[in-house]
Amino acid sequence: MDSNFFFLKDEFPILFNIGVSAENYLHRGPVYCLSKLRLFGEKLTQLLFEEHALEFPLDNSFHN
Repeated sequence: MDSNFFFLKDEFPILFNIGVSAENYLHRGPVYCLSKLRLFGEKLTQLLFEEHALEFPLDNSFHN
């Protein structure tokens, strides 16, 4: 089965790898899957800030 994240493979390989890793653990380790999805969101946020030349907030946590 192809990954739902396959469209990211060429341009954003790190996001692709994290997404595929999350998919692989969906049924075997849901807690691990959720931690990978959080990592995916954090990395995506970082890439967006870099792409748009935005400054990270002083309190740089994913929650904030």
